[in-house]
Amino acid sequence: DTDGLALTKQILKNRKVPIIVISSMVSPEKQSLVFEALRAGAYDVVAKSRFFDTQGRARPRQKLRRLIRAAVHEQHKTAARASYRKPLAAQSSEPSSRAAPSILAIGASTGGPAVLSDLLSALDVNIKVPILVAQHMAEGFVEGFARWLDSVTPLSVQIAENNCRPQATRVYLPPSGHHMSVSAQGNLSITKADGLGPKPSVDQLFSSVSRSHGARAMCLLLTGMGRDGAEGLLAAKQKMALTAVQDEESSVIFGMPKAALEIGAARLSFSKDAMIAWIRKNTS
Repeated sequence: DTDGLALTKQILKNRKVPIIVISSMVSPEKQSLVFEALRAGAYDVVAKSRFFDTQGRARPRQKLRRLIRAAVHEQHKTAARASYRKPLAAQSSEPSSRAAPSILAIGASTGGPAVLSDLLSALDVNIKVPILVAQHMAEGFVEGFARWLDSVTPLSVQIAENNCRPQATRVYLPPSGHHMSVSAQGNLSITKADGLGPKPSVDQLFSSVSRSHGARAMCLLLTGMGRDGAEGLLAAKQKMALTAVQDEESSVIFGMPKAALEIGAARLSFSKDAMIAWIRKNTS
């Protein structure tokens, strides 16, 4: 509710602590406050029904404990960044001659909603490429996330449909619990995400974009835990695509960008403002 959003902002104004939003708002129309809390700096969001039954009793699940431990661990790592250490660096290079990009794929996890809202709201309605987004998100929140993004950006944000042709000025997200990829014909392929891996898979999106668009693809990997997206970004780079990651200083969690840098998958590493300039430069 609004009190929860105000409390989140007040806490983060006075002290940088990880806040996990446990929400009972399950309908997409009521989730805007959840995403405003994420934009304000909350760590992550989970559905209340995943951890409590209708009587308010805790369910026997371990995910919340893991999420809390990860949040605390990342806070300690962030505090340690105050002391200087040489950051990982990308190659800081782009192919010398190339055709204009025809698609932009973005992958993100924890911390991603806030960055995505800032990136997409800064883009022009005349952008010449479609944008495909794989954002790790709790089951039941993707549709609300798409609705919220659509309200904060001039671009049209929608849930992708299987076999649709992505259009310029539009942003596509897979339905909750599904992966999204691009077929050889350039159409979107939506498949059910089975198993325990990240949902949706950034690796799967990046790899498919590299196969379908080759050197005309742009792939951007944002903040997040783990290493999803690193191998897919490398596959895109090997096809001479433009590949970049969010830098350590601006990332809530540097895990995914760091994994990509460690295997040499990123040509460039950017702050948020530099990412906006890079996207504008290559898509206008």
